[in-house]
Amino acid sequence: MTIATTYTLPFSSPLPGRSDATVVDLFEQTADHHESAIAVRQGARTLTYEQLAAHVNLLARVFRNAGVETGDVLGINGRSMLSVATVLAVLKTGAAILPLEPSLTPAERDRLLQISGARAQVMSTEEACTLLPSTAVPHIARPGSAYVQFTSDSNGDPKGIVARHGGLSHYTRWQRDTFAIAPGDRVGQLANWSLEVIIREILTPLISGATLCLPTERSLQASHIFAFARDCALTILHVVPSLARHWIADPTSDLALPALRTTFFAGEPLTSSLVHSWRQRVNTTAAVVNLYGSTETTLAKCHHVTAS
Repeated sequence: MTIATTYTLPFSSPLPGRSDATVVDLFEQTADHHESAIAVRQGARTLTYEQLAAHVNLLARVFRNAGVETGDVLGINGRSMLSVATVLAVLKTGAAILPLEPSLTPAERDRLLQISGARAQVMSTEEACTLLPSTAVPHIARPGSAYVQFTSDSNGDPKGIVARHGGLSHYTRWQRDTFAIAPGDRVGQLANWSLEVIIREILTPLISGATLCLPTERSLQASHIFAFARDCALTILHVVPSLARHWIADPTSDLALPALRTTFFAGEPLTSSLVHSWRQRVNTTAAVVNLYGSTETTLAKCHHVTAS
């Protein structure tokens, strides 16, 4: 059996007008042009681009004054709007981010901090950020390092991967421009914070003038996720195929998302039967995009837009 398909490599040629701008530069340019637009929403609370940029600048100064230096690694623990500001603030200091899922046990979190050589971790709530020193031996990443993510080595142990600003800004610009993500789009943040997808869920909308929508509570139940998506009128989603399959398995769940225009699937094989079921239950006209890339690449290496 022959399967005829075409995969596009987003990094196979330079983007038009490619520059050395980091994602922080791209965010600040966007904030300058869309000051009053909503950058982040969580429940009834919102931050405009102007307000988010002010938080980022303040936090970056606080971190610098606390001794954070270029090349340091900082863990970020939280799911609030201030956690989003912290991501950008740490990057602005020249340090690399290590996103940490709040549901990790203390032992799991400490292990990742130790392996990454994080100088400190930032605990973020709705109201405040706390910078806590790490017991790890600090590891100085190369200048230009943007984030640390983990994959598994041949023994199943965590293996840290350091991604650089050049690849990160290239990818986020590619995703923004290829799929016309722009002001008026609303992007859901569903991923576990210890997974690499969190990087594109947060940063792509914030360099695009779109709104990043955060759930008010952590639940992956279909009833909660799809109510949240409808309440925010989400237009963009990133989804893992096994989770989508779990949602679709319940025939009584209301999965309709009329505002949705693009779903990005990644992390696992995407089958044609799942694409068909997703379109039947969620949105018949929204684009379905299959992304692929190992953790050693920056977020994704290949993409395929499925036939309508």
